[in-house]
Amino acid sequence: MTNEIYFNSFGKNESLNLRTAAYQNIATIKTSDQYEYLLPEIIYSKYNFLEKNNLNLSSNFKSLNTNTNQNKTTFINNLDHATNEAYNTNLGISYKFLTKINNINYYSDYRTPNENFNTQLNPILGLDTSLPFAKLSKDSEQYLIPRILTRYSPGKMTNATSNDTTLSIDNLFSLNRMNSDELIEKDLSFNLGLDWSWKKKPLTKANPQKLDLQLVRYKFNEDADMPRKSSLQNKNSDLVTKANYLSPGNFDITVKNTFDNNFNHIYYSDLNVKTFLKQGEINFNFTKKITILVAKDMQKQTLSLI
Repeated sequence: MTNEIYFNSFGKNESLNLRTAAYQNIATIKTSDQYEYLLPEIIYSKYNFLEKNNLNLSSNFKSLNTNTNQNKTTFINNLDHATNEAYNTNLGISYKFLTKINNINYYSDYRTPNENFNTQLNPILGLDTSLPFAKLSKDSEQYLIPRILTRYSPGKMTNATSNDTTLSIDNLFSLNRMNSDELIEKDLSFNLGLDWSWKKKPLTKANPQKLDLQLVRYKFNEDADMPRKSSLQNKNSDLVTKANYLSPGNFDITVKNTFDNNFNHIYYSDLNVKTFLKQGEINFNFTKKITILVAKDMQKQTLSLI
């Protein structure tokens, strides 16, 4: 059971979010340990900090009480910068440099992972490069774009084997794939992707008929401290794919899949079909997930029609 009170404020290039919450997990045997309190959480974000230079600042203060008066207070700051995309006309390569400075401060009266006051400074550097190819004809346009994200963060990874991070098209080209500012991915890694798109002319329409395909795989050194559910602990990660076909005024089809690193299993499949009507739309979604647990398959399927 969850009870929340929150307030959100948005400006032209900044936002402020306030939240308090109380949670109850009735599956916990000890009654006093069922409750968890967030009092409060404050998030402030400033975009294009110091005028228009792609510099973003965010700060997060959070005080959490769990498991019968186990207290942890965190204050996290992130400074993100991305250069404008540049082009090498001789090689046909586009590139941009990415920088993230993460500062974690927390006080805890129990090991999470350390007691008392702790502070960390985590710099992350990245280089996002691509080599676009184009084929233009009278009736259509086609683009093939190989892409590589190279990133590095010094230091040793905090043990995150039980983290719920999973790979997806949305997070694979992020500097930090841990889905948490309290956990930073370390060491050198390479993210390999391939985008292919086709668009039917005329392109003057607001939504031309088009087909997009994305293939992404992650390569890096083995790290036993990375989340096990994501395959990030392996040298070669799972393969993540996404295909989308749009027929304006008729339907929109999106298919997402995650293949294991040996291409023996499909761990995740998602099919979404959207049909457009004169006064609305119909969504059909089918999701299938497979989790390997102690050499046995635990399969969960969900089907929803909206």
